[in-house]
Amino acid sequence: MSTETTQTLSLDAALSISQRNGEPQWMQDLRQRAWEMYESTAMPSLKDEEWRRTEPQLRKINFDMLQVPQPNGSVPLPAEWQPAADALLTRSGLLISHVSTPAHRSVAQELAAQGVILTDMNTAVREHGDLVRTAFMTEAVKPDFSKFAALNGALWSGGTFLYVPDNVKVELPLQSSTWLDQPGLGVFPHTLVVVGRNSEVTLIEETGSRTADGTLNVPVVELILHDGAKLSYITLQELDDSVKQIGMHRAVLHRDSTLTWVTATLGGQMVKLNVDTELRGPGTNAEVLGLYFASGNEFIDFHTLQDHIAPNAGSDLLFKGVLKDTSRVVFSGLIRVHEGAQKTDAYQKNNNLILSETARADSIPNLEIAANDVRCSHGATAGKVSADHLFYLMSRGLSRREAERLIVTGFLSPLIERVPLQDLRERLYALIDGKLTN
Repeated sequence: MSTETTQTLSLDAALSISQRNGEPQWMQDLRQRAWEMYESTAMPSLKDEEWRRTEPQLRKINFDMLQVPQPNGSVPLPAEWQPAADALLTRSGLLISHVSTPAHRSVAQELAAQGVILTDMNTAVREHGDLVRTAFMTEAVKPDFSKFAALNGALWSGGTFLYVPDNVKVELPLQSSTWLDQPGLGVFPHTLVVVGRNSEVTLIEETGSRTADGTLNVPVVELILHDGAKLSYITLQELDDSVKQIGMHRAVLHRDSTLTWVTATLGGQMVKLNVDTELRGPGTNAEVLGLYFASGNEFIDFHTLQDHIAPNAGSDLLFKGVLKDTSRVVFSGLIRVHEGAQKTDAYQKNNNLILSETARADSIPNLEIAANDVRCSHGATAGKVSADHLFYLMSRGLSRREAERLIVTGFLSPLIERVPLQDLRERLYALIDGKLTN
């Protein structure tokens, strides 16, 4: 089901998207500059430290064969998605997209009256251009961030725009869901979240796929927190094992703002994800949580950055995951403290639980410190399920599968219990249980 046509990756495709969406000239110009940057930037190679473990996976992608969807209006909401649209009792807004085309949007009237905007990015550029222009790829993820950031800048379509004005507290969470169900696509969603001064909001963003063989998902997420803002941002990725993803997620925190960030990666044949937090103002604080479960021959490569620019700021990063079968996970995390960022308090930890003899976890924590009055530390572990623990549980009447499930749940529970929403915690437990069963 689709009302979208397709084109191969090209400047013509980028300009065609722009024309179909009725975009202003400034966005057309941005797309063209980004495409030129993409073409002039070399593809990552084995010589690039960030990419050297992922480059063999990257070589398997035939970019010339990818088709870019061209959105055309909106699509009806499929019947199987209707329950999600109806379940607004625990949220104040919902956005559902099919590939890059909006299918459903609902926002509580009282929020709209306060100036809160939740819509797809295509609509946002047309109807809220002034708000978008000041923040779109200007502060968090600029086109020169990487070759693939430039590609997203040129070919982006779909995604989420959330704007919360100053001094607005959104009590119930907002949710955005995107579903991919077409093979061979290059999909470039773009999320932009702007939280005004002293405002507070929670956004859950979900991406899932079915029968999307050979599709490449290249999302960019930009989170901008102004002075005193509080944002809880949860991204839940449930791609099937035929889809690849190259994602760039970046948050910018201004004075006294607070970010709680949860990244759950529960699928994808190949996933390369940057999760960067820039603590630009004093008094900022970021809690960054990552949950992942790799199975089959899935490959996941995380690169995280806690970038402390201002003094008196704190960050706490915890990534925990489970590996089974022949999967592989790479975690490379950097705490960077700039000169003058005194009184920084930063911590980074990565824990891996390995359920098979053939799975592999590589953990590479790093510190780069240019200030002398800081507290920074990191840790990493990778271990297998203890035979003694299994024996003990099985001797108490549990099957091996039940014992393994109990151990995995206990391993992940300290992270999941830090997720700010109870119903989301329950869903994560259910998803982990499903991954174990499969």
